[in-house]
Amino acid sequence: MDAVIEPAVIDLVLRALPDPVALVESAVRRGRMQHRLQWATPAFSSLTAIPHPGADVGGLGLGAAGEVICNLLDTGVAGSADSFAAYRDGASVAVRVSVHPLQEHNGCRRSVVVVRERSEELRAEEHLRVSEEQCRVLAEQAPIGIFRSDVGLRLGYANARCIEILGANTAGLHGSRWLDTLAPGDRARVITALEGVLEGEEAEVDQVKVERPDGSARWGSV
Repeated sequence: MDAVIEPAVIDLVLRALPDPVALVESAVRRGRMQHRLQWATPAFSSLTAIPHPGADVGGLGLGAAGEVICNLLDTGVAGSADSFAAYRDGASVAVRVSVHPLQEHNGCRRSVVVVRERSEELRAEEHLRVSEEQCRVLAEQAPIGIFRSDVGLRLGYANARCIEILGANTAGLHGSRWLDTLAPGDRARVITALEGVLEGEEAEVDQVKVERPDGSARWGSV
């Protein structure tokens, strides 16, 4: 038998949260599903027009985010989506909306709605993008061959020096198995080294022969 949590206990726990959280009650009224606000934390109230119990969630002045909340509530299952909220001070902010259904109460479905700004997340994504771009610029200027091995030991990226060593054009290399550019006798040694790397070890294979498309060869280490 499933444990039943009293609604009063749920209310008490959720009200203590510092995040923008609201408790919403969903039920079919006058032939259509309606979502009514039961209460909201101060953080949620600061985002919208002054909410009051029984207010229509779609009419809280959240802009596109309000419509997203209603769409998620209509499904009756947990979910989240990104949107833009029009705050009561006129600002439009990127947010992530999450809906978490609770137990039914008095024949109505109750759900917790959380609205969080994505500013911190977006800043982190931008920082990562800039870092990746800086690494790519450094790799292109490096005097040694640098490449990225993707799933299936396929070449995902190669800098200019690596392309020169392999003696092929970028289009021909992308997505190809870089292991095939090595002499058959050296592939087993490199595979053994790769297995060690997957276990957290560092490895370097010396005197590896690279077979170029024009029949010439280069020697190096991997």
